[in-house]
Amino acid sequence: MDPDYVLLYECYDSEEALALRARLIKAGMSVQLQNDPVSRRFPKCATQIWAAREQAEEAGSILNSKHAATEDRESPRWRCPGCDEIISGKFLVCWNCSFER
Repeated sequence: MDPDYVLLYECYDSEEALALRARLIKAGMSVQLQNDPVSRRFPKCATQIWAAREQAEEAGSILNSKHAATEDRESPRWRCPGCDEIISGKFLVCWNCSFER
C-alpha cells in the first residue's frame, strides 16, 4: 500500500466496506480499498479501508460518529433511485453509486 495512506478500518462485510468507503468519499476523503470485495480473490480476507495520511484523523471521526450506516439494522431493504440496486436496510448509502437515501 502507498506509504501516504494509513489503515483506517477492516471488515468482512463487503456491503459495509463499500458503504463506508462511499460515505468517506462523499465527505471529500481520499480513500482506497485493499482486498476489494468486488474483485477479491481470497474471500476470507478482510476488506481494508485506507485513508490519506493527512485526512486519517478526520476520516476516522466520520467513521466513529456515523459508523456509517449500521444504526438501524431492522430497516427494510430499499431500492436506490440512482442505479436501481437493492440495498440492505442497515445502509444509508448505496454501495454501487454512493446515492444517500
